[in-house]
Amino acid sequence: MRIPVKTEAGWGYVDEAGVEVIAPQYQAAGAFAEGVAGVLIDGNVAFIDEAGEEVIPPTFAPASRYGDILWKRPFVGGHVALKSEGRVGCINRAGAITVPFVYEYVGTFVDDRAVVRSKVGDETAYSVLNTEGDVTVPPGYDMLGNQYWDGRLRAQRKHEGQRQLGGGSLQDWRWGFLDRDGNEVIPLEYSEVDDFSEGLAATANWQQPSGSSGAGRFGFVDADGREILPFRWDWAFPFEDGLAVVKDGRGLQAYGLIDRTGSLLVPMIWSSANPVGAGRVCVGDEDDRYGLVDRAGNLVVEPSFTRIGEFRDGLATAARGGRQQGWRLVGARFGFIDPAGNEILDFSWDGVRAFHQGLAAVREGGLWGLIDRTGRVVMPPTYEDLRW
Repeated sequence: MRIPVKTEAGWGYVDEAGVEVIAPQYQAAGAFAEGVAGVLIDGNVAFIDEAGEEVIPPTFAPASRYGDILWKRPFVGGHVALKSEGRVGCINRAGAITVPFVYEYVGTFVDDRAVVRSKVGDETAYSVLNTEGDVTVPPGYDMLGNQYWDGRLRAQRKHEGQRQLGGGSLQDWRWGFLDRDGNEVIPLEYSEVDDFSEGLAATANWQQPSGSSGAGRFGFVDADGREILPFRWDWAFPFEDGLAVVKDGRGLQAYGLIDRTGSLLVPMIWSSANPVGAGRVCVGDEDDRYGLVDRAGNLVVEPSFTRIGEFRDGLATAARGGRQQGWRLVGARFGFIDPAGNEILDFSWDGVRAFHQGLAAVREGGLWGLIDRTGRVVMPPTYEDLRW
């Protein structure tokens, strides 16, 4: 096991007992996947093996300032996007260039397809490439989704429409879906669409699409564009684990969950509702307190936490107290709960991250370490950061 950790000397790697296996020396370091990890050296990305030997030298910069490849699986689909002289392209695991460095953006290869964005004069152009570098969807759309989901890709064209919003005229945005060959399998007639998930996509239109049940409302269609759930919600989100969040009404207390038949399982009385695994849904009230309901809508844990995360390895991160500052929760104490809401591990930490392979990252006094499921400290909090 190789765990990226940050010290005053830079990023390096330790094992689960905290024993150094690759000396701290990098500006950033990511998790190992399939035997390689991305590291940052003088602003460029190199790839190393588990012995710390370079397998691809630091020739190219990260593709974005977020540097996703540094802490996620780098060669998704066999390629990784990097940047050279301000332009984005891709290399493979052998370090060979597979997508030329001519684009503003190159997405993740999914089903051997990647969305790319480039400039043509003053215009932004979107297209799709296969793994051989051939164009499968030529420029012609004003926007495309980031990647294929369930074999479908969001596509958009705009035109001057007559839709009025707040007394002003807006440009119409028309969305639909493409297949892997670039065919418009779902016509571009929706004003709102989300990516496919579990075989369904949330869609809506201010004007009634052909064959749909309601204008200005959200419903769900399948991969062939057939209406599966009627257009009756003010907002709808992708299905996850057989559930989808829906909203009705313009107040804050208006979120609930439906199943694939459209049956309302969790009533629309919450300010937020999100599936978190283990048969539980995290719900929030108007005071930003969070609890848990089961898939039948029964309240299992009263809203009393200031944060609840997803269940991993049977436990979820949770927080008590603190105050929200932007996306950060300041002054809270963090711990772990089970699906019944029992506090399995003491809320004694400044910060925690989800369990993974029986271990979880915890922060104390601004430094990070690891604990096991019993709460035993297996790596004392001594690192400025770690990725786990």
